[in-house]
Amino acid sequence: MKKAILGLMAALVVSCIPYQPVEKVLATTDIETIGTGYNLFAPDSDVRVVMAQTPSKKWTVRATIPLRRVADEKVESLTTTLDLMDATGVRLNTTFDLIGQDIYSLVPVLNDDAKPARSVVYLATAEMDYKNLKPIVENTAFGRLHLEATMAAPTEEEVAEKAKKEKAPFPDDPSVQDLVSYYGIRGILRQYENAYRKGNSALCKQIQNRLEKIEDTVSDHPKGGRKIANSLEDWIDDRIDDIEDKVDDEKDGKKKRR
Repeated sequence: MKKAILGLMAALVVSCIPYQPVEKVLATTDIETIGTGYNLFAPDSDVRVVMAQTPSKKWTVRATIPLRRVADEKVESLTTTLDLMDATGVRLNTTFDLIGQDIYSLVPVLNDDAKPARSVVYLATAEMDYKNLKPIVENTAFGRLHLEATMAAPTEEEVAEKAKKEKAPFPDDPSVQDLVSYYGIRGILRQYENAYRKGNSALCKQIQNRLEKIEDTVSDHPKGGRKIANSLEDWIDDRIDDIEDKVDDEKDGKKKRR
């Protein structure tokens, strides 16, 4: 009887011990990056994944990643999520996402020429019971960091400096395609498509002005001239029309499916 009472008392003591939050620390080598910005940003130091109790007595998880831009290119926008992976490469957080917070306000700092590191907080989109969330954090072996970036259009000074460094000769008797390659116009048009898709008319206008300056440069160049500049202008205008038609058609298609 005495043993039974002692056993019952021990069980009651154990049951009264509050749930202990679990924390997992991942080294930078335990984080893999994917997405369009995979080579633009990287964790600068350890990543912390922590359980926390919510006001509703449920549990959630948050992660903190000190992020730094490691490339020279700057971005216009960035979205990021984090997946918790086990040792076999299976995603553990299948019932919730971990989404980076306040990225819009952090992008200007991350774009700074000094490339400072800034902590990005990732919050879960759902709450869970302690017993279901605990093994997710405990079994996390590495993180998969999704980085989706839209590149910022370089300034005129950056374009001029890049051209000066490269010192590529202007093509002799150039064709339109020679000039498209020489000035990287396809890349500029991809920036235009991103801006148009987001409805950023100010950035679209900025990119169009940049293309017009290229056309003027071709017109004034001794190896260029007004004729080839006009042909280049026609080619660019056609590509812009194609981009706008494609994006508009996609948006119309989405509306119809609704």
